[in-house]
Amino acid sequence: LEQDELYQGLHKLKVLIDLNSNFDLNEDWMQINQSYGTLLSYMSQGIADEQREIFHHQFIRNCYSLSFRAIRASQLKNDTSLYYSFLRKAEHENLSIESLIRKLKDNKQQEFFLSVTGDKSQTVKLQNEHESLMNDLFLFVWTSEEWSENEVQLIDSLFREKEFPDEDKLLLISAITLSLFVFLDARKLQFIINLYQSGTVKTRIRTFFGLIFTLVFHQRILHHFPLLMSEILSIQQNPHFVKDLTEL
Repeated sequence: LEQDELYQGLHKLKVLIDLNSNFDLNEDWMQINQSYGTLLSYMSQGIADEQREIFHHQFIRNCYSLSFRAIRASQLKNDTSLYYSFLRKAEHENLSIESLIRKLKDNKQQEFFLSVTGDKSQTVKLQNEHESLMNDLFLFVWTSEEWSENEVQLIDSLFREKEFPDEDKLLLISAITLSLFVFLDARKLQFIINLYQSGTVKTRIRTFFGLIFTLVFHQRILHHFPLLMSEILSIQQNPHFVKDLTEL
C-alpha cells in the first residue's frame, strides 16, 4: 500500500482476512475491492482530477485501517502479550472509554465528599480505585482502534476537568502516543495537535514528543492524510514549535 502496489496489497489483505474467517472484515474488504474498480476508472482517465486524488487517499486509508483490524483479529486469540491480553479483558468486561471516564468521575466525587465530611476512612480505598481505573483507561486508549467523534469528546471533556490531575493527563497523552505508534488514527493525531496548541506547558511538552515521534514513525503514509498534513504544516509557524524543535 505504501508503494501504491494496490492490487498486491488488496490480495494480501484478503489472504489475511480469510485466515481469520471474520464475516465483518470480509464484508469491509468486498466494499474496498469494489471501490478499487472505481479508482481504476478514475486513473484510466489519465488527467489531473482533484476528486480522483481525494478518492485515492481515502482508498489507501480504508485499506490501511482494515489491514490493522485484520492483523489484530489474527493475533487476538493466541497472543499473550499485555496488549492482546487487555483487549480480551476489555471485550469480556465490556469496557469502554465512556464507562471508564464515568467511573473516574464518580470516584472523584466520592473523594470530594469525604474531604468535605472529614471522613478519611475510605481515602486509601478510593485512591487505589482511582489508580486501577487510570491503569485500565491507559491500556484501553493504547489498544483502541479508530476513535469515534464521541470518544474524542469524552477524552476532551476529561482534559478540561480542573479536578483531573496533571499526572493523569500526561499519562493519557503517553497512551495516545503509544496507540499512534501502533496505528495512525487521524482523530487521535488531531487531538494531539489541538492539545499541543492549546494545552498547558506540561501537556505541550508531552504532546510535542508524541507528535514528533508519530510523524517520524508514519512518514511513509502521512501524505494520504492531506488535512492532517495541512495542520502539521501550520504548526511550524507556531513559535512554541520552533522553540521546542530547537531544544530537541
